[in-house]
Amino acid sequence: MTTPHASLEGWTAIIHFSGVDERMRSRIPTALHPVAGVPMVRLVRDAVREAGCADVTIVAPASSHDAIAEAIGEARIVEAAPETGERTLTVPAEMPLLTAAVLVDLLARHQRGTLSVVETESVPELQGVHDRVQLAAAERVLRDRIRSRLMLNGVTLLDPATTYVDATVEVGEDTTIAAGTHLQGRTRIGRGCRIGPNAVIRDSEIGDEVVIGSSTIEVATIHDGVDIGPYCHLRPGVTLESGVHLGNYVEIKASRIGRRTQVGHFSYIGDSDLGSDVNFAAGSITANYDEATRIKSRTEIGAHASIGSGTVLVAPVRIGAGARTAAGSVVTRDVPDGALVQGVPARVRPGIEGGHSA
Repeated sequence: MTTPHASLEGWTAIIHFSGVDERMRSRIPTALHPVAGVPMVRLVRDAVREAGCADVTIVAPASSHDAIAEAIGEARIVEAAPETGERTLTVPAEMPLLTAAVLVDLLARHQRGTLSVVETESVPELQGVHDRVQLAAAERVLRDRIRSRLMLNGVTLLDPATTYVDATVEVGEDTTIAAGTHLQGRTRIGRGCRIGPNAVIRDSEIGDEVVIGSSTIEVATIHDGVDIGPYCHLRPGVTLESGVHLGNYVEIKASRIGRRTQVGHFSYIGDSDLGSDVNFAAGSITANYDEATRIKSRTEIGAHASIGSGTVLVAPVRIGAGARTAAGSVVTRDVPDGALVQGVPARVRPGIEGGHSA
């Protein structure tokens, strides 16, 4: 965000948090309702800080203190307004469209008067939110503002009206975002990526030159040059190192996939560590959960290993570097480096080629 030339440096800000408003028809305090993925009170606090106010106090009922702290992090929250001097700014917490530039402009206009009242009805940034209709209107305005900022910063939105980006998201130059995409939470996307259509990415770190199809990515780290096909689901705790390729309908959770490894379509990898240059062929899975013990165990696959189509790896199990499994194998014990296994259960079979499909 751009800091205005003038500022409220040296001023004290008091944000009044009103609590539950009957017009919202909600048990959640109004200012804790999110707009573009961020609670209103946090949007107001951020605008005030950007305007130059380092000293910010939130006045709220005691019953809301914990929820406010959870929503905005470290903050001074009190039940009654403190004594203040002349250089004090007071704002409601239910004004999510407030900007630093408007605050500084209003201050300048106020100072040109004599301890006068500055009246304005035409500035949308000063509109409050007290019901669900106003909440939806604020959502539209803020998301339009976010989309405009992205495009002016070098991001291509193929259909801005159907692209939904939270206020906390960052996107690098020359990235293209296709229609129907949702970028949520603390997501960071690098340069030169292509995202969507219809991708959903939440709280994830995405490197440069990454391609993501119509897939869902949650709390994942994706390094440069990764290619993710459509209808994949990356659940929390996934790291894809540079150059990884995922085919269609791949699901991964709590796993690390090494550089240049390829995972074929209709595959599942859970609680696993795959080395570099592994071929994990179509239809293969890691069986990470033992229903009898209710314990999830890990699978380890060494570099340059090849997992044949339809293989089931029953964790805990280790596949050695350069090892291979033939198509349809059920692997229940560790496989030595460079070995070929086949069968149900899989056994070492020298001289038999392992079937696989990229």
